[in-house]
Amino acid sequence: MLAFNYKLIAKIRVNIQAWPRFIISTQLSVLLAIGNCHATGLDDLQQLLGSMDGEEELHLLSVTEEETTIATRSKLNTDYVPGIVTVLRGNVLRARGAATVAEALALVPGIEASHDRIGNQVSLVRGVGGSFASGNMKILLDNISINSALSALANPVLLMPIEQVERIEVIRGPGSALYGEYAYAGVVNIITRRDKQHAFIRADSQGRRSLGGTFSASHPESGLKYTLSLSGWSQSDSNTTAGEDVLHNISIPQGAISNAPGTINDEADYRSALLSLNYKNTSLKAQLLSDGHGDYFGTIDALPTDEEGIAYENQHQTLNLSHLFKSSDNLNVRFDLDWQQYKNRFDFALLPTNYFGIFPNGYLNDGFYRERQLHGGVDLNWQGWRQHNILVGIHLTDIKVRDAWLNSNVDQSSPIPIPLLTKQRFTGDYNWIDEDKERTIKSIVLQDEYSHSDHTTFTLGLRYDHYDDIGENFSPRLAGVYQLSSEHIFKAQYAHAFRPPTFYELWNSASSIEPETIDTYELSYIYRQWDKVHRITLFHSKLKELIVSDQLINFSNVHNAQLSGLEIETEHYMNDWLKLTANISYSDAEDSATGDAIAGAAKLLSNVGLLMESSKGISFSIDSQYVGKRTREEIDPRKSLQGYHTVNTTLSIDWQAVPGATLRLGVKNLFDNDTAYPAPMTFDNTNQTQVVSYQNDYPQPGRTLWLQLSFRH
Repeated sequence: MLAFNYKLIAKIRVNIQAWPRFIISTQLSVLLAIGNCHATGLDDLQQLLGSMDGEEELHLLSVTEEETTIATRSKLNTDYVPGIVTVLRGNVLRARGAATVAEALALVPGIEASHDRIGNQVSLVRGVGGSFASGNMKILLDNISINSALSALANPVLLMPIEQVERIEVIRGPGSALYGEYAYAGVVNIITRRDKQHAFIRADSQGRRSLGGTFSASHPESGLKYTLSLSGWSQSDSNTTAGEDVLHNISIPQGAISNAPGTINDEADYRSALLSLNYKNTSLKAQLLSDGHGDYFGTIDALPTDEEGIAYENQHQTLNLSHLFKSSDNLNVRFDLDWQQYKNRFDFALLPTNYFGIFPNGYLNDGFYRERQLHGGVDLNWQGWRQHNILVGIHLTDIKVRDAWLNSNVDQSSPIPIPLLTKQRFTGDYNWIDEDKERTIKSIVLQDEYSHSDHTTFTLGLRYDHYDDIGENFSPRLAGVYQLSSEHIFKAQYAHAFRPPTFYELWNSASSIEPETIDTYELSYIYRQWDKVHRITLFHSKLKELIVSDQLINFSNVHNAQLSGLEIETEHYMNDWLKLTANISYSDAEDSATGDAIAGAAKLLSNVGLLMESSKGISFSIDSQYVGKRTREEIDPRKSLQGYHTVNTTLSIDWQAVPGATLRLGVKNLFDNDTAYPAPMTFDNTNQTQVVSYQNDYPQPGRTLWLQLSFRH
């Protein structure tokens, strides 16, 4: 049996000024208390696990064999699926202090969290970055694709609180053989919580306040189950200071009227409402997610005032009807119908007042965009052929811009900027986007999972997509998994993926642009025992027709690239109260023609975490994250952006006086180290050359203290 010796005595008299000392000292005290735990041996884990059930009660320290459907759409252990899949459990993420999905993704090997100059969430995968206002990962919410055709982004999903999440499934690398467009650098599926009643409230020292809850009920006699999940948060300016902006660097400096150096406008808010109804083999899902945020470092890298408030808003609405028809023991047929609507609003100052003396009120823009997507699909899964599991899918997607306009106090019809006395509305050729844009996609998916023997499985997949505006694409995949024994697993895969130009990229291109493609080769070795698992992956990718922004806002295909890398990860149950998780990844991306390094992403990433848990409802985690230096563009005169190192700590205490209540408190960036995302070169219209945007890059907020109280029933 486990025996614990606790020595935790705390006098809690807290005011807001005492937060830093209180949180850090309390966490260290509990760390020492947990460190004094005495245990008789690892065999006690089995007894401990046997007394627990439910997702929330699953032991945080267990080295579980996760199952997933993201890789093949059939449920398999993650170590036996083709390709590299990571599953993050929601209860572990909460114990480690992750606040949002975006924060959680940074724990996955090879994924670097970032955002662009206006605050859009960006995940860089294996050194593959995204162009401004463009995404390169397929984002699914409860298996429903959320990427907009405007930019391929799904900002509100990445900002979802972890309290709403049951688990996150991640494919590292191409996933187009199953998921088609935008599954270029990876695929992320966020599965929300549905099996418990819970509520939470959270606050931090950067001015973010959040709350939400999930309410679920079922009627076993009728087969009906429904879940409603609600959440929201808001954040005031973090007072992060930006250095000199592009107005200081252009050929005719305008530093005198610049707002920089100054604080950025990173005010933000988030809302979501998720409804799920399930009746036997039929489900209906309704999702509403929205976020708003300031314009951070400025749309053209000219610092806005920090008093502008919300400058960009995104809203996703989805309605999905799905039915699984089991015609026989060997044949399942799933029908899906989706309706989606995406809205984008913006209201910002492109340039400050008195720019060049001809913009007395500044350069002001506000606009609106609304797109509608309709999708219908049928997937047939047949297992009637011995040792084969065959998937056939037929899908049709229709996308249409329903409304778009731009209000501006600068004449958009003039080749040179001419200020207007008041804002005027511009449409047609002078709009910011093609208001008549449509896209129809016809897709066929074929996949065969062939069990050659008890130890060897091959997966062959092929997807064909026909776009009525950019042509066709074939996405093949060939993978093999060999189980030498229960402890040793080998995997190999070749996969092709593509990313079509978004509506925003097509409209802002001087000439026609092609989809960018990637071909990836992977080799993996997995060593697993009941208390540990180690994985090592080698990969090599060839990228063609990369879409980049080569002027201020102009996109084109400029070059081909290749990247190679290594990912090592481990999860080890050290003893009855301590688990170690660690990963390190290295990727080297370079221009195929010149051999120059591709700018933007870090070559070296690492995460090391220790999670400690007692049987008395107390856990403590400490996570160390390192992001290596980021290479600059060849024309950039600055040195490479130095890497950074952060440490996060979280203390969780089950509140014995209130059953089901958990108190969590933590510190992000414990040592208040400087962190920054790379600011690229930008275009200087005054002399038609490239210049540095922000000399000191995009600095991020420092140490953040947070406190959370959650309840579950």
